[in-house]
Amino acid sequence: MVGFNLCRKTFSSRVIKTPKLSVVVDYLDGPMRHLHNQWLFEPNDDGGCTVDFTVDFSFHNRVFEALAGTYFNTALSKMTGAFVTRADTLYG
Repeated sequence: MVGFNLCRKTFSSRVIKTPKLSVVVDYLDGPMRHLHNQWLFEPNDDGGCTVDFTVDFSFHNRVFEALAGTYFNTALSKMTGAFVTRADTLYG
């Protein structure tokens, strides 16, 4: 689901996980023109890893597009924060 305040829309995506290497998400259906994001994991010598995250998206609706630009950094911070919290829970 993607949305801003009371205006929410659902969408479908394909998620391909390659353990220890990547998570790739591609848009299938919904209010967007396109969506592609990926998480790439590169092992470090210390046992950790470097995470490279990219996202590219656009909406059909100009209002959604404008709102997405306004809230993008906040949404990205929440998403990466949730990722770090979960990684800490699983791996310490």
